[in-house]
Amino acid sequence: MATKIKTSKSKGPIEYPPDHKPGMKVPKGGSSCSVCEYESDGKCSNEYFQKWMGSDIIPGPTDSYCSDWFHER
Repeated sequence: MATKIKTSKSKGPIEYPPDHKPGMKVPKGGSSCSVCEYESDGKCSNEYFQKWMGSDIIPGPTDSYCSDWFHER
């Protein structure tokens, strides 16, 4: 079954393949929480990330973690 996730910019759910992970470890130097408008002091203010994660805490170093809700500062 596909994962359905509501994003801040979508008008409805987006469907991803069953093995999709909305948040993941990423290589340093690219898109990451450290350059995201929602990140502050290791926490994410995006309501959709918080609903998915169950908290506002980013689970790892912000320069090597990213989620579907990334939006560059």
